[in-house]
Amino acid sequence: MKKAPILFTLCLFFLVWSGCQPSDDPDPATPATAALTLTGFSPASGTAGTPVTLTGTNFSTTTDNTVKFNGTAATVSAATATSLTVSVPTGASTGKVTVQVGTQTVTSTGDFTVTQPASPVTITGFTPATGAAGTS
Repeated sequence: MKKAPILFTLCLFFLVWSGCQPSDDPDPATPATAALTLTGFSPASGTAGTPVTLTGTNFSTTTDNTVKFNGTAATVSAATATSLTVSVPTGASTGKVTVQVGTQTVTSTGDFTVTQPASPVTITGFTPATGAAGTS
């Protein structure tokens, strides 16, 4: 009869011990963060205000994305998990584009080229000041 309490105690110990062992499975309460990628942008150049579409993976679908053109912050106007639409910010210069979502930051492999707007053509004068049609 002494075997029953000892057997019960051993079984109870084993159950408690096995429940306390670390699991190889990740904690389901802490989901793994998927890797952020930036695979490209289009167009590759433009002036301040030019809309640019960035493509990649694991972007925030809200406005929780920080986009910078060579260090100058841009405003995100549309966001999906694979696409961001931004405008080239005023004061941006040619260089890498970065995207930050949470604690992850990715940088483009190529540079975005910031171009200057074309200067308007100004006529300062002409000669002759008068003449018949066809006069050169």
